[in-house]
Amino acid sequence: QVSVDNLEPINFTNKSTLTVNGLAGTDTFSVNNPNTPTGLGGIAVSGIGSTGFDALIVNGVAATVGVDTAANTITGVTGTGGAVPITYNTFGKLTVNAGPSTGLAISNSNTYIYTPGSTADAGKVQTSTLPISFTGLGAGKTLALAGSGTGASLVANDPTANDTFTVASTSGNGNVTLAARATIITALISNLTLNGLIGVDTFNVTGPLPYTSTTLAGGGAGVAN
Repeated sequence: QVSVDNLEPINFTNKSTLTVNGLAGTDTFSVNNPNTPTGLGGIAVSGIGSTGFDALIVNGVAATVGVDTAANTITGVTGTGGAVPITYNTFGKLTVNAGPSTGLAISNSNTYIYTPGSTADAGKVQTSTLPISFTGLGAGKTLALAGSGTGASLVANDPTANDTFTVASTSGNGNVTLAARATIITALISNLTLNGLIGVDTFNVTGPLPYTSTTLAGGGAGVAN
């Protein structure tokens, strides 16, 4: 079923693809169907013609939600078991509500900037092309970031005071953990930067590391990290 504002909903069946175009203005698209309509093989959502600030909201269905920022595809968020893929274009932001999903995997970006949210299960990842916000991914869940291209980098920020960053050795895949939050699993990332920002933070780093360079920035003027 497709609904637009307060207009009459559109029900469909036996359609192989669904395309939704926002066209003019600033629109919000919400894709939320854990079941597969008969015959549906894919959904395409487009903010083309908008001001570039259209928002896309998706909800986890499969164990892992996948976002490929190069192919502009999202998997694991609609259809039975997350079997119906989504393609997207011309969006200003993407929000992933994990729901039953235990992992969010983002791939094919040369840069990642991770900033935790105001609650332990929330955060934002700025990729080379799109900001991706998420909820429902707290401790015990995973945020997987796969780089692309030469010198791919991850910057992880800690905007709250008195926290602990942990970086595992190569045998632990270089996983990055900020206390009480989802574990960041990296792949094809050459350069890692951890920013403590404010307060007195602790950095626990176990070598050897899989990164070409690792930068630890304590921040917080006048304090000892």
